Amino acid sequence: MSGKIAYFIPTLKLAGTSTQALVFCEAMSAAGYDVDLVVSSKRGVFMDAVLDDLYSVHYLKRVKYFTKIFTIFYLMRYLRRHKPTLLFGGAKGVNKLAIYANLLSFKSTKLAVILTNDLLQRTYPRDRGRVISRRWHFFLYRFADHVIVLTDTMKRHFVAVGYGADKITVLPPPISLKTIRQKSEAPLDHPWLQAPRTERDIPVILAVGRIALQKNYPLLLEAFKIARETRPMRLIIVGAGTEKATIEIKQLAKDYGIREDIDFVGFSNNPFHYMQRCDLFALSSHWEGFGIVVAEALACGITVASVDCPDGPSEILGGTKYGYLAKPHDPKSLAQALLDGLERPLDPVALMQRAAAYDGPLISEDYRRLIQSMTA
Repeated sequence: MSGKIAYFIPTLKLAGTSTQALVFCEAMSAAGYDVDLVVSSKRGVFMDAVLDDLYSVHYLKRVKYFTKIFTIFYLMRYLRRHKPTLLFGGAKGVNKLAIYANLLSFKSTKLAVILTNDLLQRTYPRDRGRVISRRWHFFLYRFADHVIVLTDTMKRHFVAVGYGADKITVLPPPISLKTIRQKSEAPLDHPWLQAPRTERDIPVILAVGRIALQKNYPLLLEAFKIARETRPMRLIIVGAGTEKATIEIKQLAKDYGIREDIDFVGFSNNPFHYMQRCDLFALSSHWEGFGIVVAEALACGITVASVDCPDGPSEILGGTKYGYLAKPHDPKSLAQALLDGLERPLDPVALMQRAAAYDGPLISEDYRRLIQSMTA
């Protein structure tokens, strides 16, 4: 393939953004493209997952003060030196920097920005600062050559504020089924997950995600407390947070009297061997840009119980065809979804077939067609 493709992200720290970038670079390199992964700063727990034998990696110089201003300058320098045909902005936080740098570099690079969270998504509780921010982003994105969104809902919001539908493409984030399968088979030394599911006395629910407002673990803990009154169960949470957030959620578990049945294992670069062995996967988020972890759980053949939060879970699960959905912010509804998922697990083969729709090589074909249309 002629020309160079660059994919720009802030760090290799955030799970969803990093995973999408790495799977994209691997898939597009395998498809024959010359690919650069451009990262603002050289930090993050996913640095070990970089496959620099398949694609080039460029870390922009990180400075202590005025970091965003200098990031624009260093990205401009990258664009002038390496002259990519097409630049992808891989996250909302760097999309505007990519737009500024591309405009100021006066080069012929085409720019496609990937919106990983819905600009109209209202956090819970509502963050008033987002009102001004999303208006500015809607205006700024008009200077990109193309906008990529992850769900149909996100596209409808762009069209509603005046964007032409031909300038917006819905492309879900890719997952790597090959990597998931390999990592899911890795040994796991956890006392709750040693026995096979059919021989386990107490079922184990798994949640994966950082301990932060978005993931709404207080809702999950309350739902777990309610469901546990009906039958015994255990909960493993894979994810790290700030010291304050971690202390608070552990204290809440104590206050609910369920601490002994919850294991906070912290961050893991391999959540898949937990997914492979648990009885049910749970998502309790206030919002998700897509909810890539849901697709990854399906790839491990595990039944999912998720809140019907914006924007991705219900699309991934095909409504309730491939999982159980609960009302947002409703602990009783989520508790019932947990109980239903444990009582009536879905066919693992059907779940894995559903996840295959998001496999990297398949999604890369959609990206390839978009790249051809933008560079023709």
